Amino acid sequence: MGKGKFSRPRKIREIGAKVIIVCEGETEEIYFEAIRKSKRLQTLKIRVVNPDFTDPENIVKYAVEIRDREKKEKNWLTEDQIWAVYDGDEHKAVNINNWKNAINLANEQDINLGISNPSFELWYLLHYQEQNAAIDRHETFRKLKTHLPYYHKTKDLYQKDFEPFTYLASEKASKLSERIEKDFLEKYSNPSTEIYLLVKRLFEL
Repeated sequence: MGKGKFSRPRKIREIGAKVIIVCEGETEEIYFEAIRKSKRLQTLKIRVVNPDFTDPENIVKYAVEIRDREKKEKNWLTEDQIWAVYDGDEHKAVNINNWKNAINLANEQDINLGISNPSFELWYLLHYQEQNAAIDRHETFRKLKTHLPYYHKTKDLYQKDFEPFTYLASEKASKLSERIEKDFLEKYSNPSTEIYLLVKRLFEL
């Protein structure tokens, strides 16, 4: 009896590691919550936060505040990650200084950025097709609707429509990032999305 199931070593790192996601809108919140539920992970492992503001700088600042509070309360491990998730071109056009300040602050404070340019729907679109040319958010939405006529920002379509193609979308997103680096383009250029890196981390949990 002494060598029964209770004597098995516990995986301390897997139990402790968590990811906190501060996202711009309801679309992102619904998607990441769907992943958490699909993987049957507790909210202690994946926490999705949707603050009252949507500009990049304040989203990153809020992520810093959460992380610092977690550290102060001794709830932060070296394996833990916090991500700020928001869109691209529209924010750049409205306030370029806010855009730049957000990226600089994230780099200084070790906040992971899950930027999708032009919008989060680009990540969804990559589940179904390549998208190598620059595109605006309206055209991205239109193209996505050709694949998913019933798509709506507030619908949870993860398990039925997105989960089966996550690996393919990640491959396409990774190639976009590689092209930006290879061609010496500005990071987070249109089209690009870093969501594949965040999803990979969530799957590792």
